[in-house]
Amino acid sequence: MAAGVLRWTADVGHGVVERLDCQLTPFLGGGRGCTSTPQVSIEVWALGVQSEELVYCHAKVMARVPCSAEVEWLGRSSHRPAAQRVRGLRCVAAPDSEAQGESVGTNLMTVAEALLGLISALLCFFEVGMIELEVMDDGSGRLGNFYANLGFSPVLHSNWETDKPRKSLWMAAAAVTIAKKSGPSSWIQSLVPVQFDPMVWLNDNLVKLWSERALGGRLPQWSWRVSWPSRAVLEMQVFPVTGSTDLLIDASINSRAGAVLQTPFELVYCRCKVQRQLKKVTLLWLGRQNFKGASVAIRGKQVYAVMGRSCSGTGENSRPQVTAAVGLLGTIVRVAAWFGVTTASMSVRDDGSGKLVSYFENFGFVTSTSKSESIDEETVSKCLCAPSDHIAQQCCPLEWGKKLFETEDLNRFAKQAFKSAHLLEESAYEAPNGRECMGGET
Repeated sequence: MAAGVLRWTADVGHGVVERLDCQLTPFLGGGRGCTSTPQVSIEVWALGVQSEELVYCHAKVMARVPCSAEVEWLGRSSHRPAAQRVRGLRCVAAPDSEAQGESVGTNLMTVAEALLGLISALLCFFEVGMIELEVMDDGSGRLGNFYANLGFSPVLHSNWETDKPRKSLWMAAAAVTIAKKSGPSSWIQSLVPVQFDPMVWLNDNLVKLWSERALGGRLPQWSWRVSWPSRAVLEMQVFPVTGSTDLLIDASINSRAGAVLQTPFELVYCRCKVQRQLKKVTLLWLGRQNFKGASVAIRGKQVYAVMGRSCSGTGENSRPQVTAAVGLLGTIVRVAAWFGVTTASMSVRDDGSGKLVSYFENFGFVTSTSKSESIDEETVSKCLCAPSDHIAQQCCPLEWGKKLFETEDLNRFAKQAFKSAHLLEESAYEAPNGRECMGGET
C-alpha cells in the first residue's frame, strides 16, 4: 500500500450489502499546470456475498478556499453501471427512518443512493461545502431527475476563472444536505474510526508529500496578476538548498506601469529561509533588493483583506487589511507551513523608538527577550516569534491564498537547486549601519 493511503473495512450485516470498503489517498495536484492543490481521493465499495462488487463511488476533495469536491463516478469500478441485481432495488433505510427503526415504505433507498450519502458524509469530515458531479445522461433525462430528487440542482461548471462554462449538465448540492438525507448513520459509525481526525491526517501527509518534492528538487514557482496596484505581478519561488534540508522562498511584486519598454519595476521584495529540521521560517529581508525600502507607491497602504478578523463587526467588512509587504510575508509563511513549519521569526534592529517592533506585534509576533542583543549604544537587535499558522491567517491576503491553489506551477518540469554557498547567513542580510531587516515602513 502506498505511503499515506488509508483503508477501512466494515461488516454492516445488511441483507444485501455484507461489507463496506473505503480507501483515502492524499495527493498534490490541481490540473491546468497547478501542482500545489491538496486533494484527497475517496473511494467506497459496497460488497455483497463472496465480495461481489455491488456499487462503487469515487469522489475527489479539492482543499482550496472554499473546499469543494467532485463525484467522479457512481456505479461500479472501471466505469461500469451498478450491479443489475441492486439497480433500482430500495433496500436501505433512509437516515430519518433509521433513527425511528423503520424499514418499510417510501423511507427506503437504493444502495447507490446510500453510498452517495455515505461518501457525502465523509466529505463533510474534510469541511467540504459543495459537491459537484457531471450527469452523463443518454438524453432521457432520467439520470438528471435521479440526482434532482436527491437534492442536486443544475449549475454552470468551470474549474478555473478563465474557463468557459462546460456545455454538459453539471449539478451541485451541499455535502451536508446529501449526507443528512441519504447517509446511513449506522454505516458511517461502523466504517469511520472514532479517533480519526481528517485534517490532522491530511496535514501530516501533505508535509510528507512536500518533503518528497523537496528531495527531488521539484518545488513550485508562481506568477499572477494582483488586483492592486494595476499592471503589477506577484512572483514567488521556492528554492531547494543543495546539501541541506533548508529552503529559500523569494517573493516580489513588480509593476510594468509607466516603465520604459515595459521593464519590470520592483515595488516590494521578501526573502525567507525555511529550516525544516527546526520547523521554523525566518524573515531575511522585507523591502526591496539591495537593502532598499519598499516603494513609496505601495508603502503603508493597507488594501488586502486577510483571513483574520478585526475585534469588532462580522462579515466581510470585519476582515482586517494589510499592506502588500506584509501580505508577501504572510503568503511566504503560509507556503512554509506546507513543509511542517510551526514558528515564524524575524530579527528586528530597533533604534529605541520601538515603532517597528510594535508594528509587528500587532500581527501576533512577541518579543523574545532572551534573544535580544546590543548592536551599539543606540541599536538593539530583538527577535520576534509567533506561531506560523497565526501569522498566515493574519497576514496572508485572501486572494493570494486562493491563487496558491489555482495558479500554474512554472517550475513543474524543471529541477533547480540553490547552492548552499549562495545561501548567506542571516547576518549577511543586515543592512549597513545596523538597520533592521525590514526596509523602512511596510
